[in-house]
Amino acid sequence: MHKIGPENRLARRAKLLHALVLVLCALLIVVASGCAISPEAKGAKAMQRGKDALQKKDYSHAALQFKIASKLLPKDAEPLYQLALTYLEVGDVETAAQALTRANTVDPKHAASQVKLAQLMALQANPEVVREAERRAQAVMAASQGNVDAISTLALAEMRLGETVSAEGHLKEALAQFPKELVPAVLMASLKIQGKDFNGAEAILKKLVEQAPKSVNAHLALEKFYRDMGRSTDAEVWAVRGLEIDPKNAPLLIDLASIQMSMGQKAQAEQTYRRLSLLPDKASRSLLAVFLFGDGRREEAITELKRLVKADPEDRAVRTQLISAFLATHRVPEATAVLTEALMRNPQDVDALLQRSQIFLLENKTSAAETDLNNVLRFRPDSAQAHYILARVRQLQGAILNQRRELTRGLELDPTLLVARIDLAESLIKAGDPKAALDLMNAAPDRQRDQIPVIVQRNWALWGVGDLPEMRKGVERGLGLARTSDLLLQHALLQIRAHDLNGGRSTIEAALKLNPEDVRALEVLVGTYVAVKQPQVALEKVKQYAAERPNSAVLQQFLGMAMASNGRLSEARSAFEAAKSADSSNLGAEFSLAQLDLTEGKLDSARNRLSGVLSANPGSLDARLLLGMVEEVVGNYETAISNYRKVLESESRNLFALNNLAYRLANRPNQQFDEALKYAQEALELSPNNPAIQDTIGWVYYRKGLYKNAIPHLTSAAAGGKVPVRMYHLTLAYLKLGDEKRARQTFDQAFRLDPTLPEAKTIQEAFSHSPGTNRESH
Repeated sequence: MHKIGPENRLARRAKLLHALVLVLCALLIVVASGCAISPEAKGAKAMQRGKDALQKKDYSHAALQFKIASKLLPKDAEPLYQLALTYLEVGDVETAAQALTRANTVDPKHAASQVKLAQLMALQANPEVVREAERRAQAVMAASQGNVDAISTLALAEMRLGETVSAEGHLKEALAQFPKELVPAVLMASLKIQGKDFNGAEAILKKLVEQAPKSVNAHLALEKFYRDMGRSTDAEVWAVRGLEIDPKNAPLLIDLASIQMSMGQKAQAEQTYRRLSLLPDKASRSLLAVFLFGDGRREEAITELKRLVKADPEDRAVRTQLISAFLATHRVPEATAVLTEALMRNPQDVDALLQRSQIFLLENKTSAAETDLNNVLRFRPDSAQAHYILARVRQLQGAILNQRRELTRGLELDPTLLVARIDLAESLIKAGDPKAALDLMNAAPDRQRDQIPVIVQRNWALWGVGDLPEMRKGVERGLGLARTSDLLLQHALLQIRAHDLNGGRSTIEAALKLNPEDVRALEVLVGTYVAVKQPQVALEKVKQYAAERPNSAVLQQFLGMAMASNGRLSEARSAFEAAKSADSSNLGAEFSLAQLDLTEGKLDSARNRLSGVLSANPGSLDARLLLGMVEEVVGNYETAISNYRKVLESESRNLFALNNLAYRLANRPNQQFDEALKYAQEALELSPNNPAIQDTIGWVYYRKGLYKNAIPHLTSAAAGGKVPVRMYHLTLAYLKLGDEKRARQTFDQAFRLDPTLPEAKTIQEAFSHSPGTNRESH
């Protein structure tokens, strides 16, 4: 073996060192050149990554890359155009339109952006917007002759405007130049269908397939035509032919499954859904589970959804379907476990937080729901859905003003959030402001105005403002679309107002058949008997409906309220207990039982029940307020004050808490009159004509020694002469001002009503020490 001497070793080391230096230099050159990559090059790479993600239907990653590209290429409209296409893929038309508008600002000559924006505008309900779409399409056609998309968009706008002759001319022009193009052919077929020329529409679509025999979309268009015409056999043929070209085409597979179901081919449909479940397309792979669930095979459906969630834990849409399936099968703990696990992986998973908050609401865990929603708003302050659910939390807590504020904020963030609009209108009506509710419903987006919930809520607002002719039109329009219990109830109210009592009752009975637990309808039915002085018949009707559904917590609760209002407290208690048994989480029944306890003087029982309600729902302002009243009755004034303060911490303008706290502070030995006056003035601002509020503020002035200020309020409070304590307060004020004649007159009235109140003895003693007063004893 050849031995390497010292010289050779040194030479080899020198060569190795030289090679390392060369490699290092090469690396430095690469790094240096990487640092010097231009924004244009980075933008191009981001564009390519975005297009690759879009092709793979990874829309969130695609949107991110296009946003990066638009910042790197601020003078290029293409990234914004691609961003708009991405938003359209996920159905976010509004954000897509915003991106297209920005693209047109960056480059007004970017034809694709102009045409795509014109297409979106052409589909709007406002004729002026459609007219603008027409102008934009014409401008693109003038700038780039032979632009098939521009010609098709112009024809679409003309069709929407009723300019069918012009539209047909442009579509013929497009088809002559581009016989294989899908859009002009489909639009021409639509035009033929509008004119009842179904054979002509069929011929156009068949010709399209002949011109483009390998076009899956052409086959899909013809298949949809046959399906719309009710020709299921022909539709199935063309769906199968299209799948021969592309066996994994999701839209065709979805249509084929639907056709098979309509033809009673359930087994074949299941196989088609199984083919869909194997596709990478996220939107279609859960359809097998939906089919199984609808077929009554709920466990199989849940198993399939579990498989999909396990395979892709980040697919939130499928996870949402799994949660819905769990809730529909009353498996709440499993639904909660899935969401909790998701939140352990990602505490900022807003979807999971929203869903878990809704589950907490079902369980009356308002504090837990509120915590999740506050986290949602921390991560996503513009979440209209979070504000809406938070409004429901406030409603359960009894914080109605805060509920209204959250609903308003939700609508500001998303004017299309229909449930928020309806709930806010309902709250305004209950608050005695139907005009504001009507304005709110009239401001609903055009595309929502023909929806039944919008029509129904607008009708309630019209009822509130007394516009019965307009309400009648709304009811007729709604019943023309669907026969719902709400619309029938509204129709019944109009009948009753027109003195058709029997017709109204008959309509209400029909409404209750559709929705047996609609207590509003039951209440109106009861009212028809009370109005003709038949209260016993009214009660029997309520008992009848409740007896038919003994496990309905809603009806048992309503029966309890009806019995309590008629002084039949024992029967009321039985009904509330039945409501509680029917739904153990029904805190309303427990609250009603606490009210009964208070009425019957069972103060310890009332306190225990209310403490239990607050333990389950610490945010319940109604329970907190009633507990304060219980503490007042037993003389625990400091505890009562503490409860009223807690109510005001959650809802600073709660009328009852303001009034009660002001009264109790005014009677405190440490003379907190200024604070009492502040709360009394806030209460008076909310309800200026309320006798109880007038009495409180008058009493606060009296305690402060401002007797002249007290008199107007106490006089207003005592008007009617039915509440002796208020009349005693007025008597004391008259005495302090030396008006003994009025003091005696007021006192006599009060004494006849209730001579046992402590104020009576105080005033009698004052009279006995007054030298100019008649000392006739009572």
